Amino acid sequence: MKSPRTQCIRPAGQRKATRFILSVAIATTLTGVSRVDAHDGDIVFPEVFPVGQTGLLPDTETDPTKDGEVGPLLPMHTMSVHNTLVWKRGAQKPGMLMFHRHSAYRADEVANPDVIHFLIDNPNPSTGLTAFSSAANQFNSSMRRSFQQFAYGGYNIIHDVSQSVPTRIRVDQTREMTQLWDMNHPAAFKYNFGAPIHSAALLDNSDAEVNLPAFKDMGFSKGLNYDMYCPGFATLEDGRAVFAGGHDLNSQNGMYRIQIFDADLESWAPRPVSCMRDLFGSDPADPYFENYYQAEIQRLAAAGLPASDIFKFYLPDCDPHVLLPTTPEFPHYSQTPGYEAIRLMGANGTVTQPTRIPSDMRYARWYPGQVALPGNRLLVYSGWDRDESKYPEEPTTGNPTPTTLAMKPFIDAKAQNPELYPDLPPTAHLAGFMKGNGDTAFLNSRVKQPVPEVYNGTLDTMTALENARLFTGAWYPNGLVVQTGVGRDDWKVGINDGKLLEDVPNGVTDSAIRDNGYHNMWLLDVQGALKDPDVNTPQVREGKYLTFLSNAANSHTSFTGNSNLMKLDKLGKVISHTLTHFGGQIAGDGTANTPTSDQIEQIRFEGLSKVVSKKDPTPGVAPAWTVSTAKLYQPGRQNYATPLPDGTTVLLGGNGGNRGTRAGVGLIENHSLHLQHFIPKDSDSPLAMPAMDMCNMLAKSLIPRDEHGIIQLMPDGTVYLGGQNRNGLVRAGDPAAPLGDSDLGVPCGQIFTPPYLFDPASGQPAERPVIVTGPETVTYGKPFAVKAFSKKGIKAVTLIRTGSMSHSLNTDVRYVKVDFKAGKSADGMVSLTVYPPKMPATAVGGYYYLFILDNAGVPSIAKVTAVGAEIDKRIKALKKAKLLTVAAR
Repeated sequence: MKSPRTQCIRPAGQRKATRFILSVAIATTLTGVSRVDAHDGDIVFPEVFPVGQTGLLPDTETDPTKDGEVGPLLPMHTMSVHNTLVWKRGAQKPGMLMFHRHSAYRADEVANPDVIHFLIDNPNPSTGLTAFSSAANQFNSSMRRSFQQFAYGGYNIIHDVSQSVPTRIRVDQTREMTQLWDMNHPAAFKYNFGAPIHSAALLDNSDAEVNLPAFKDMGFSKGLNYDMYCPGFATLEDGRAVFAGGHDLNSQNGMYRIQIFDADLESWAPRPVSCMRDLFGSDPADPYFENYYQAEIQRLAAAGLPASDIFKFYLPDCDPHVLLPTTPEFPHYSQTPGYEAIRLMGANGTVTQPTRIPSDMRYARWYPGQVALPGNRLLVYSGWDRDESKYPEEPTTGNPTPTTLAMKPFIDAKAQNPELYPDLPPTAHLAGFMKGNGDTAFLNSRVKQPVPEVYNGTLDTMTALENARLFTGAWYPNGLVVQTGVGRDDWKVGINDGKLLEDVPNGVTDSAIRDNGYHNMWLLDVQGALKDPDVNTPQVREGKYLTFLSNAANSHTSFTGNSNLMKLDKLGKVISHTLTHFGGQIAGDGTANTPTSDQIEQIRFEGLSKVVSKKDPTPGVAPAWTVSTAKLYQPGRQNYATPLPDGTTVLLGGNGGNRGTRAGVGLIENHSLHLQHFIPKDSDSPLAMPAMDMCNMLAKSLIPRDEHGIIQLMPDGTVYLGGQNRNGLVRAGDPAAPLGDSDLGVPCGQIFTPPYLFDPASGQPAERPVIVTGPETVTYGKPFAVKAFSKKGIKAVTLIRTGSMSHSLNTDVRYVKVDFKAGKSADGMVSLTVYPPKMPATAVGGYYYLFILDNAGVPSIAKVTAVGAEIDKRIKALKKAKLLTVAAR
């Protein structure tokens, strides 16, 4: 991976123009309109920005040796709301799989690019403002009404992430909404700016073209047949990424299906295609079914029928609200004792998920938690569902939604004078004008799923644990595997913020129970529940399969960044295991007014696996939440965290900060723009203080990232910063567009270089230790050799699991510090004997970074290795089946 300082840059003349744009934008006054010159390229670029004050606080965190350095913006070509590092066997750099709504579709199937360009080029006849001289979100008016009806079930489509589909970047307007970023490609980290630009408002089409060759469509064309969004996510021991449930094609009801991505094949596991995805876009003469939609509108008008009938008009034999009977007695539901109207899929499936396959979950889920387990399995728990038999209705008010009416003045003006607007798109009247409400019956049908399920990645089967029902009011409650003894099978799963279902007064249908209503930790005995002959019998099983551990001061859902750190001794026993959560909402009554917290909380699990003996008769300390003396620099939730090789943690973003109460501070500062550095007192950082934990402010990013942000540790020890809704990237206070403008947002990432990669004495890049040779595969309990080069000796060896993350949840990521013995050193070369994890639950198999750290606290570039045998087994099977051709890398 190249250093940001050595990547492709613009010629000097173009850099000068870019600096001019930024300086003019910042210097604008509070009145009038500032016109700025765009930089070169085939562009869709704002020529006129709204004016105002930036509202940014002074930035003093600019010393890279203490604060690190945030690099320039890299266009990402789709929102990386869901983000997974995936590996081809033998590659040194990963791919990054990313998707959001509407993951199985192209951007132009959802939004009309012609409308986007028209709104950019033409001033509104009523206001005189174009899309870029107004802070309003005018791109909502490009959303296709036919997509809303035929591929979204007729429900309201104007959700924050759907609003992120329309983009001003030409090369992204026809791409699939699921992308694979190949970091091994020579263009992967290229950018166009000599003077790095940090505002998304200043990116244009030419910038996007620079790294575009490193991105590949990875949606419907590669076998993704479902509009997957907000699923569970985790990677199996065999390296495949698995996404359970998620957002169905017709809005906020859950899915039964799981999707599996194989990076070696660059494709999705075969799944029966729904009629919606199969039909939409299938007619070359009417690819967006707008003629079909228009004909129905005309038929309704000619017949004098109510306009609301359009909401019950679907593609042929493809009504998503028709549920196939499960039994004659219960045409829509299977009633299980203790579950009020939890929808079960019938033997023939549903319209959106045709047929039933062994890997399907018993319960449809949206926002479920998901954790990789030993044995190439996954635990899926929690999640929501809604009743998709509820047809959408014509709203009595607010139809269409005001945010989708930007085309109306143009259409009205052309109706008066046909010579106006010759470039008005012919189907402009079939974009925008979107239904904003009328889904009340559907929204009120929400249930919360208390039954955990276990997916077996080897057998491709799913088992529901009816005997271990845990109610979680939250979306995406955090979970992790915990070693609870000294044996290979001595492990359980910790789950945040739940309650026994039987103790919830109104059962699963109580949608009034908010995410922050619970603040605790439970242990789930997955293995015991699986072996129980009564696994299908709902019972109260506290103390047997569910054990309460501890209450916390804060609710950690939704969402708070977390860091999962473990240290092992020479024999693979647990020395320490700490889960840390950052911020959240202060425990209260679960109302919307519960304040955001600046606290950092920890719970330690090593006491669960401590052996009591005559030599050491002291029992292990029971896990209990404690509040650290360190604090965030301002209150925050919806932040992101990743452990670093030195046992510290970097935090990205979050919201809930100053709340606009400080004079002259823009709304952009409500977001935690500064990265933060949590330094435990027992970490290997030279900044660590023996007596106390610390949390320091780091460098500042001008991209506000909260609910849909992303953070990932990279193999060179840098950190990827990404995600966030496109329509939330340029907020009020932005230095280039001070009043903010949703239409200016461009999905983008940045590379953060932490302080440990700079030499404190010179401020230049630090000299790093080097892993010369290391293992391709690590076997549990079998020491392995590493040859290294380091002039400053070796201080630590760590393994860090890579994989999926989203919505502050990163159950795949686990830092494991292992013991080692160094042999004799000669001219900086040293041989290490490394003692690996012995128990699969301490380091669940999969792809890991192997780092060494020198005595100055500087990490090596990671050696990527597979822990356990499952990846090798899968690759061997693919080769035997002649499905995999291993190319030179």
